[in-house]
Amino acid sequence: MKLTPGLYKLRSRSRFDPKSAYLVVTSNGKKIYYSINGSAGSPADDYNNIPLDSYELIKKLDRPDIDKIKVLIEWNDDYSIDEEFEFYAFN
Repeated sequence: MKLTPGLYKLRSRSRFDPKSAYLVVTSNGKKIYYSINGSAGSPADDYNNIPLDSYELIKKLDRPDIDKIKVLIEWNDDYSIDEEFEFYAFN
């Protein structure tokens, strides 16, 4: 199966293992690489086909629109009490 670079949701074809899996497709020039559930990247074949015999493709996951993030940093040192800061970033 030929896929464009991105993140895909997969489902196992096995009735005994109905878990979801994630496929990451990346490209390096003309070569396509794929990784299932964070495994080491494997190159696609010469025709950029990705073998997904034991998986069913559910959908391509799009990048979500993020409007606001919150980062919380905490630390404890020997010279002061616990410190806590909050940073807000807006798009």
